[in-house]
Amino acid sequence: MEECEFNSLREYEITTRRPVGGKLTHVYVIQADSGLWYICVRKNWGDDQEYRVHHYNHDRLKTYKRISSALRHIVLDYHYEGPIIVVPFVGKSHIKSF
Repeated sequence: MEECEFNSLREYEITTRRPVGGKLTHVYVIQADSGLWYICVRKNWGDDQEYRVHHYNHDRLKTYKRISSALRHIVLDYHYEGPIIVVPFVGKSHIKSF
């Protein structure tokens, strides 16, 4: 996946304020150069842009130490049932990050 500019999307826009019929169309879990993981999504309401998911009510990027925590959050909290694209950072992937 190419590095590009992402807009921010607060988590409540995916969970509690998602419109009726609103769905996530693409979900990416990306590893930053720090080794932390973060979630990027595309949605079918509004515009067709990629968004980085930020904390519920803050402007801080929501990050995860382990990819399993991010995947669990996507499936259980965002109710996403499609394919999830995982993008590890070259040289940063090790057993503890999974």
